[in-house]
Amino acid sequence: MVSDPKTHDFDWVTARNDCSLANQFERLKKLVQGNYERRKSSLDSSSVWRFSFHADSSSEFSVKRSPDKGCHGQSFSVVFELRDNLIRIQDTWSSPEHSMDITLTLNDHGECRFKVDGNGEYLRWQVARRALQPIFFEPPTRRSG
Repeated sequence: MVSDPKTHDFDWVTARNDCSLANQFERLKKLVQGNYERRKSSLDSSSVWRFSFHADSSSEFSVKRSPDKGCHGQSFSVVFELRDNLIRIQDTWSSPEHSMDITLTLNDHGECRFKVDGNGEYLRWQVARRALQPIFFEPPTRRSG
């Protein structure tokens, strides 16, 4: 168990180890898979979109939006890739394609936080929202930052 970060002897080494890319990538994958399952179950029968989740390896997973059978439109994906020193999140619908590079920090409160392109301190769900909101809720021609 990690000690209280408000004390002088806070075990920051254990806390930072738990804040490793591999650990946080797995937790992000579970969160994204749960987000996908909730979005998929929220679709009604009139929806023209279908969603799928793919985890082909321990270092990559994706969420895909495709038109339902008989409907016109393109498929789009968000790919999450664990690299040596970051997590790369890339979409396939923006022109040019949009990507985010995710790194981690243990802040002065002893909290593991995600940095997006070197900026800010985000929680896991905030990173997932930034990556998935366009594919879940926006037309493929729009891209919000």
